[in-house]
Order: sequence, then structure tokens, then C-alpha cells
Amino acid sequence: MFVKVSSRALPIVLLVFSSVWAAATLAAAKNPPASSSQKKEKKAPLLRWDPPNVDVPVPSLAATPSCSLPDVLEKAGQRAEALIDHLQNFNAQEQIHYEQTDRFGMSEMDLAGKFDYLVDFGEQSEVFNLRETRTSLTGSHDELSAKADKGLPALALVFHPDLRTV
Repeated sequence: MFVKVSSRALPIVLLVFSSVWAAATLAAAKNPPASSSQKKEKKAPLLRWDPPNVDVPVPSLAATPSCSLPDVLEKAGQRAEALIDHLQNFNAQEQIHYEQTDRFGMSEMDLAGKFDYLVDFGEQSEVFNLRETRTSLTGSHDELSAKADKGLPALALVFHPDLRTV
């Protein structure tokens, strides 16, 4: 884009341009750029991560009062004794299917079998004598018995009063 300026207006345009340039130069000279020593950085305010009343106890949401631990342990102990009485010489037939897969989900080993399963809590003496056995039935893989879980009946003794230390 071109602007036509007459020969009489040219000195006025040059005068305006030079005065704007001079004003900009003087303004720059009065306010030199701030150096790093003069520049003061504002620090961010510290954040508070501990909201008020964070440690205040939470009120109970249940309408019923809480149970005392000794009462709960006593009742659980009574139930454990009753369970052992009911499960004396527990016998069942168990069917197990075991499959081992590789990291891609492809079957590496597939075993199936049936077992006679017996749990015997033994005589009620000072020490508990818990015995768990699996006898494989015909057509079952013997190595499957070694892979089956063991010790589940022992969970019946967790709350037994004779084993409590509290």
C-alpha cells in the first residue's frame, strides 16, 4: 500500500515521524531493562495441606451401638467350639479341576480328579490335632492332590477360646 504525499506535506510527516522516534528513544533510556539483580520475584504463597478439624473423630453412622471386643471374641469362640463339634470326622467327595496357563492365557497343564476328602480334628486335648487327607479315586491324577489347597479347616480354629492370647 502506497500513500501519496505532496511535497508540501512531506516535511510535516518527517517531523511527526522523528518526534515519535525521539520520544520512544527517551522512554527507553529512562527505563532500562531490569537486570536479574534488580528483579524481585514474588514467592508463591505456602499451601496448607492440613484442613481444619481433620483429626476430629467421625460420628458413627450406625443407629446401633458398637460392640465391645471381648464380647465379640467370646461369641466367636463359642461358635468355633460348636463348629468343631459339628465337623468332627468331616468326610466329603471332592472334585478338582486344575488348569495352568501361560502368560498369553494358553493352557499349559489341565488336570482333573475326584478325591475322598477327610478332616479329623482328633481328640480334644490340650493341643489340637488337625488332620486333613485326600485319597484319589480311580481315574484321577495323583499329582493333583499335591496342587490342591490345604489348611482350610484350620480357619475353624482361628477364634477358638483355647488359642486366644488376648
